[in-house]
Amino acid sequence: YDHQDVPFERLVEALNPERSTAYHPLFQVAFFWQSGMAGLDLPGLRAVPEPVVTGTAKFDLLFQVEGPSGPDSSGGQRGHGLRGLVEYATDLFDRGTAEALAARFVRLVGELAADPRLRLDAVDALAPAERDRLLRVVNDTAVDTPQMTVSALFEQRAMAAPDTLAVVSGAQSLTYRELNERANRLARELVRRGVGAESAVAVAVPRSAEYVVAVLAVLKSGGAYVPLAHDHPAQRLEFMLRDASPALLLTTSEAAAAMPQGACPRLVVDDPDTAAAVSAQPGDDLPDAGSPDRLAYVIYTSGSTGVPKGTGVSHRALADLAVDRRWRGGIDGPTARVLMHSATTFDISGYEMWVPLLNGGRIVVAPPGKLDVDALATVIAEQRVTALTMSAGLFSVIADERPDSFAGVREVLPCGELVPAEAVTRILRACPGVTVTNAYGPTEATVFATTHSVTAAARVGTAFPVGRPMDNTRAYVLDARLRPVPPGVEGELYLAGSGLARGYAHRPGLTAARFVACPFGGTGERMYRTGDVVVWTKDGELVFKARADDQVKIRGFRVEPGEVESALVAHPAVARAAVIARPSPGGTGGQQLIAYVVPAGVPDRPEGPGGAAPSGTGPSGAGPLAERPAGAVGPEELRGHLARSLPEYMVPSAFVELDALPLTRHGKVDRHALPSPRSPEVGSPAALVRPRTATERAVAAIWADLLDRDEIGVHEKFFEAGGTSLSLLALSSRLAELGLKRLPLSAYFEHTSVEAMARLLDATARETADELGYEL
Repeated sequence: YDHQDVPFERLVEALNPERSTAYHPLFQVAFFWQSGMAGLDLPGLRAVPEPVVTGTAKFDLLFQVEGPSGPDSSGGQRGHGLRGLVEYATDLFDRGTAEALAARFVRLVGELAADPRLRLDAVDALAPAERDRLLRVVNDTAVDTPQMTVSALFEQRAMAAPDTLAVVSGAQSLTYRELNERANRLARELVRRGVGAESAVAVAVPRSAEYVVAVLAVLKSGGAYVPLAHDHPAQRLEFMLRDASPALLLTTSEAAAAMPQGACPRLVVDDPDTAAAVSAQPGDDLPDAGSPDRLAYVIYTSGSTGVPKGTGVSHRALADLAVDRRWRGGIDGPTARVLMHSATTFDISGYEMWVPLLNGGRIVVAPPGKLDVDALATVIAEQRVTALTMSAGLFSVIADERPDSFAGVREVLPCGELVPAEAVTRILRACPGVTVTNAYGPTEATVFATTHSVTAAARVGTAFPVGRPMDNTRAYVLDARLRPVPPGVEGELYLAGSGLARGYAHRPGLTAARFVACPFGGTGERMYRTGDVVVWTKDGELVFKARADDQVKIRGFRVEPGEVESALVAHPAVARAAVIARPSPGGTGGQQLIAYVVPAGVPDRPEGPGGAAPSGTGPSGAGPLAERPAGAVGPEELRGHLARSLPEYMVPSAFVELDALPLTRHGKVDRHALPSPRSPEVGSPAALVRPRTATERAVAAIWADLLDRDEIGVHEKFFEAGGTSLSLLALSSRLAELGLKRLPLSAYFEHTSVEAMARLLDATARETADELGYEL
């Protein structure tokens, strides 16, 4: 109002907004106040205002309020109070939403009129009925579950159906009786070696039937298993073993070679002497006097402080996940076959193991190593898999390359990242009868906390919700003052219930910061602050919007950029670093990590006004480190440096060198101002040589499509050019479509340039021709 006389043309000139025919360029919501809307009194004539309905919304939302008029000609008041209307664009809002907005506005004005000293942020926007629905009705999930440990529940299943197959791994299979007896013998050996109640036992056993036996044995012994990946860097494994302080390391001769020496006593399960000692133990069940609140496992995820953190989960939380009522439609009973193909260090491996075992189903163990799209489809078909879960990125690749892969599957659960609605639609159209379930949940809430299922492509919509709370789980969408927000309003998601983890191992401060007192539960009850920004829909479904912090998901794995940044600045040639995630190129789904580094010795540069990004981004502009002048640290060196302490999925796909990191007004890194990685220009060393043979041209063409590039040089390397493990899956599938021989994914990890891949494909083709007696 102080500037209402500024000419409109001057305002447009000063703001210079981006024009669009889809919306008003200056604003989309308008508030219009008008007072004194009195009729016009004339001798013999009375004029009164009449509303005119045009049927067209001028803005997305228009709030119009009319104040009371002054006295009429006789001195009386023409009316009291305020009148208002809300005009809304029906393309964006329905009538119910508009009415709810109007009602909240009336409630706001009413409370402020009753107490003019009231702060705006102290006004409760929810009506009592709406509050009850958000806090109680949508969270009415309480059910009775068995008050037993996971191992005791499994023993019940084994007793009820001892001859039913429990695990199939290649040519090996175990019935429930055989799995139970083998686990009992190993558990007794663990107890003999000192494992007791809540003893941590590190398990470094490759994905196999032996892994299932090992983990079940740890629980039967009273211990808690700590899954470790033998292909992770030695530094990371050393830290986890120090942090977890396991009483024993349970491993195989294959994995033992990669594990740090001297960290703790070892039990190599396939060692002949160990195998003999285990076989000599009785196979009957051990006494189970443990409480369901006993620790079941500790799983490590990326940590924002620069080191991984271990999340401890109880038997109660794991058992409640496994026996949830939502699985009864397709996973309950001996006909269920659930594929185990995830890394054992990924928390969804808990679903893959315990959901089938505690419901009488069968675990189908996928072949070891990384599986390409066709290999995964083959396992699904040959083993008649009925349910499986996977990262949203892998789900998107399969939707693009082989959407018929899930034919015959009852339910597929993409998780870990935002699930693209278009990928869900493609799968449902290609595989009638399959249910696609968006399964959401942080590690701290025991794998899954909410789900949303759909069976028809026509019902997918533009966004795929994360759904409603599972059994004994409650979800709250709260503002900064821990108050519930109305449907459609963004807030942070907090989770409560039996699925909450016990906390972070040996980190009481971090546990207290993330697991906070629940104001909506009983005395001493906690809720977990997820950091995910979500909204409630009017139908009571949760929709993911963004992160409240910098955490990202790569192939379903949680990645704290701070941990990657700490590892980068540990390199003597790097002074400062920032890491963000950007969408993977070529539409393959998922995200890739991009690292921005400021070399040591580069002087700090002042920023522009308002925290703008510094002008110029390096000696020759922002770009891959390979384009830096001689002496600059290259991406290969940085990639190798990070690989010594971080797992493969945490190593950035691209590195960009900057003179300085852009900062906000508050001195923090402005991640939104970080430039996009620039593709190598034609004429740079990486792109100098164009494809020369038919195979090189075929490989380069697929690269260009997957990486969204116009041209690819034969000496470029796949991961430096922006490729990811997911796009490598698509590459393998598309090369096979051209008739080129399918190779294991590990071969492409070793031969990463266009030239190297083409040579490998040609050499393999010649070998095949020689075997068949053909001449190329």
